[in-house]
Amino acid sequence: MRPALLRFAREISRRTDGTRMERQDLEEEMAGHLEATFSRLIEEGHTEQEAEELAMSRFGDGKRIGRQIQQALYPYRREMILGLSAGSLLFGFAVFFSVLLTAWSAYIPWLILCSLTGSALLALAVDPPASLNRRFVLNGLFLLQTGVLLSGILLTSAVPGNAGSILAMAGWLLILLAMALVYRTSAYDYRTRRVRLEKHDMAINAANVTTGILSVSISLFILWAYLAFSDGTDRVWMFALIPALFWALTYAAQWLLLAKGRVKTAYGITGLQIAVIAAALALFFRIT
Repeated sequence: MRPALLRFAREISRRTDGTRMERQDLEEEMAGHLEATFSRLIEEGHTEQEAEELAMSRFGDGKRIGRQIQQALYPYRREMILGLSAGSLLFGFAVFFSVLLTAWSAYIPWLILCSLTGSALLALAVDPPASLNRRFVLNGLFLLQTGVLLSGILLTSAVPGNAGSILAMAGWLLILLAMALVYRTSAYDYRTRRVRLEKHDMAINAANVTTGILSVSISLFILWAYLAFSDGTDRVWMFALIPALFWALTYAAQWLLLAKGRVKTAYGITGLQIAVIAAALALFFRIT
C-alpha cells in the first residue's frame, strides 16, 4: 500500500465518527479503491508520483467526502447541532438585551459564556477537527449549553409580560433539543466496541447524561447567584465549579472501570452521583 494513499484514506476516515474499528474498515476500503486506481494509472504509463496525485484527485476532496460519509452515517445530526447553536446564540442576545432594557441589569459573563458555547457548537457542526474525541467534546458542550440555557431561563424572570414567557419557552425548547442530542450521542451514534459491555455502557451513559445535566445546572445556578447577589470581591464563585468537577471526575472514573470490566464498581459510582445530587437538591429546597 502506498503511504500517501493510505494517509489520504486515513484523513477521510478520521473525519467520520464511530468506533476505531469502524473507521479502520472504512479506511481499508477507501485505500483499496485508491490502490486499484493507482495500479491502472501506472499501466497507462504514468509515473508513480503522477499516479498517486491523479488517484487522489479523482477520488475527490478529502474533507468533502468525509463530511458526506458523516452525514450518511448520522443523518440530521449536523442540522440539529446547527439549530441548537443558532438558537442558543439568538436566545442569549435576546435574553441579555431584554433584561438590560427592562431590569437595567447586564449579565455580561453569562452572555459571553452563552456565545462561546454556541459558537463552539457551530464550529463543530460546520467543520469538526479530525483529531477530536467527538463523543466527549460534544456531550460536554451539550451539557454545558443546557446549564447555560437553564440560567438564561432564570434570567427571563426579570422580563415582564409575555416577552419573558416567550423567552422562557424558547429556552425550554432549546434544552429539549440539547438533551435529545446528548442522549442520541451517548446511546445511538457512538456504540461501544465492547459488545459484552454494550448494555452497561448505554445504561451508565444514560445515567451520566442525566446527572451531568443536573450537576452543570447546579454549578451554573451557584454562579448565577454569585453574580446576582455578590459584590464580586470574594472567591465564593469557585464553589460553583465543585458539582461540575465532581461529575466530570466520576464520569471519567466510570469509563476507566468499564474498560477494566469492573461493572459493579462503575454502577456504584453512578449511585454515588445520584446520592450527592439528591442531597444537594434536598439541601437547597430545605434552605429555600
